[in-house]
Amino acid sequence: MTEYGYKIPGAPHDYFVRSVCTLQAIAIFLSGLSMIQFRSLMHRFRYLPVLALGILALPGVTAERTGPVVVPDNAYATGSIYGSGWACAYGYRQRAGACEEVMVPANAYLNSSGTGWQCERGYLRQGDECVKIIVPVHGYLSDSSSKTGWVCNRGYLATRTDCVAIKVPPNGFLTNSSYGKGWECDRGFSDTGSECIEIAVPKNAYLIDLRYGPGWACERGYKPVDDSCVKLEVPANGRIDATGNGWECNRPFKRRKDKCIPE
Repeated sequence: MTEYGYKIPGAPHDYFVRSVCTLQAIAIFLSGLSMIQFRSLMHRFRYLPVLALGILALPGVTAERTGPVVVPDNAYATGSIYGSGWACAYGYRQRAGACEEVMVPANAYLNSSGTGWQCERGYLRQGDECVKIIVPVHGYLSDSSSKTGWVCNRGYLATRTDCVAIKVPPNGFLTNSSYGKGWECDRGFSDTGSECIEIAVPKNAYLIDLRYGPGWACERGYKPVDDSCVKLEVPANGRIDATGNGWECNRPFKRRKDKCIPE
């Protein structure tokens, strides 16, 4: 059985695909297909990259480098038949077919891969330098990826350069959020933006913990009307619905205005 080699265009080195399939075998295979099967096959592999990957995945097909491996300075041979066959040493990175040294600025160190660097704690990266972080009063260094490198103590909000004390109104409390006002109202009080006002709960109602609306809901069997809860008037053949604040008709009756009538 004759072997045929195929060069892969665009590769940095000469490659070829060595297949155990012959052109004659391929021709016999295609001639045995019906027109519907042939069209289906062409549709399935209408993209050349997909077809190429499929060929490489077949048993008996391998991709090898034909030329010798030329290892540049500050690199080592990987021993692999794929790719360039070499990799840069720690502290160097590949650039234009060579290995250039990673230049580490002051107050920085090589990262774990050795192909880049990062700043020491207490410094922020700005371009190709590490600049010392200026932590304001009532703030502390942050290990997170914040833009400033610092956060404010609890009870303070960050401005561009400072930590400002949060003014909590009566019947309010500090939150742990780093955004917003930094405070919320106690339960039973509503937030007006600058103060906490007590929620007036009408008769036959109870407090709810929603941040919108009046802050209360009517008991089952009552419906909200303005600032009060009015008892539901359920007609004959009707019942209180799943919300508890309305009514619906029993089957097989249907609602018409305030009554339940037969269908």
